[in-house]
Amino acid sequence: MTAVVPSDAFAGHYRLAIKTAIFRDAAGQIVPAEPVADIPTLLGSVPPDADMRAKYPDLLIDATATPQAKEAVTPFRVAEEQRNVTIPAWIWYVRKESDNDFHVIIGSSADPTAVTYMNVEVSGLPAAAGDPNYADLQSARQQLAGLIGHDPSGTNYEAFTPPLPVQVTGSLLFDGDHRAGEVGPVGHQPQTTWEIHPVSTIQQRQ
Repeated sequence: MTAVVPSDAFAGHYRLAIKTAIFRDAAGQIVPAEPVADIPTLLGSVPPDADMRAKYPDLLIDATATPQAKEAVTPFRVAEEQRNVTIPAWIWYVRKESDNDFHVIIGSSADPTAVTYMNVEVSGLPAAAGDPNYADLQSARQQLAGLIGHDPSGTNYEAFTPPLPVQVTGSLLFDGDHRAGEVGPVGHQPQTTWEIHPVSTIQQRQ
C-alpha cells in the first residue's frame, strides 16, 4: 500500500473522519451532488449558524481543546450536513493550513462590492492510500494546484486578481471548531462556519 506523503496527509483532529470523507449513501456510493445557483442560495438553504449552534452544541469545541477532545466530537454528518453540492464561484484567496488542508476562500462574484464569501476546504488526505476517498481527494488537491499554478503556501493567504472562476463540488460541513469571521484575510472573512469540506472536485469555469 502506498504511504501518504506527510505534507499531504490530514493532520487535524476535529471531526477527522468527516473532513476526509465525501458524503455517501448507506451502500457506500457517493451521493450525487445537487446543483446550486450560487453561494447565497446555498447558504439560504441551510440553517443559520446560530440555529446550528443551538441545536447541536456537541459540534462546538474550543480551538485550544486537546486532540483527544476534538477527535471525540460527533464523528458523523448530522442531518443538515448530509448533502453533496456543486456551485459556481470565484477563488479569491488560498492558503495551506497547519492540518494540511487548503483553505480556499471563494466568492459569489468577482465584484468586491457585491460578493458573499464562503470557505471551502480541499482536504488533507486520509491516512491510508486504500481509503475509498483517497483518489478523489488527491485529485482535488492536484486540480487546485493546476488552477493556481503551484501548491498553496502555508505562509499567507494568496490573493487572486482577478478572482478565478471555478465550479466547486463537495460535501457540506458545519465547522464548530471556529466561529464566523475567524477564517480568511481581514475584510474578506466568510460570515458563516458552513463549509464545503471536503471538496471533491474544483475545476475552471469559463
